[in-house]
Amino acid sequence: MNARSNEFNRQRLYWALVVVIFLLFSLTAIPVKADVGPKPGMDFTFEFDGNASDITAGEMYECDQSDCSDARLLEELGPQGFRCTTTTCNSIAYGYADYHKIRITFADGRVLESNVFEKDAFNAVYTVTVTETSLQVKEKWKPFGFCFCGSALLLTLVLETLIGGMYFNLFGLPKAMLGWVPLVSLVTLPAVWYVFPLLPLPDFWVTGLSEGFAFSAEAGLLFLAFRGGVSLKHILGLTFLMNLLSFLAGLAL
Repeated sequence: MNARSNEFNRQRLYWALVVVIFLLFSLTAIPVKADVGPKPGMDFTFEFDGNASDITAGEMYECDQSDCSDARLLEELGPQGFRCTTTTCNSIAYGYADYHKIRITFADGRVLESNVFEKDAFNAVYTVTVTETSLQVKEKWKPFGFCFCGSALLLTLVLETLIGGMYFNLFGLPKAMLGWVPLVSLVTLPAVWYVFPLLPLPDFWVTGLSEGFAFSAEAGLLFLAFRGGVSLKHILGLTFLMNLLSFLAGLAL
């Protein structure tokens, strides 16, 4: 009877997770910008040496050669891409090349190409000086600063609490302990969002290390908080699911 019940619970968990993943990717239709996990990016602000003009279109090129002789457009892939408003531009990528340049079209008819530039910070901020004939892109030093990021914080806490609630319900775990799930996330999120992106490492390593830290730290904190009320097997399973689906939500948004 126990084996049959466990198999039934596994099937229910499987289909519940399928529904959650489907809903996460349905969020791509919602125009919300949130960082459920760290994603490397670039933000461009424009300063005009002369008459200002609105931005009407923009392109970003990725290069492996320092002279950008092998320039290729940054591919639009889910959240990855280069996007502009009338006054600013930004990009998000799963991983950037070593060198970059941008090409901007302005409302006054100018189509200008930038110098070749690099990216140092995980979330890099650039000043683009616009002249009559060119764009000069320069990365700015961005001091450490705390951002509440309320929409991302709320989404993460709600998502992980829902996942925790389903897991506790399906496996008959003591629901009185569910309140520890969002509290543990509040401890780990500041490090994932604000400390790991400062590391002088390639974007891939920053993402991997931050996700590894989140999993390990949350599992350890839940183990201490539950004090034997939930087995280590369930703690590891729950922590893995929460971080996996939170990461997928970050990619979807």
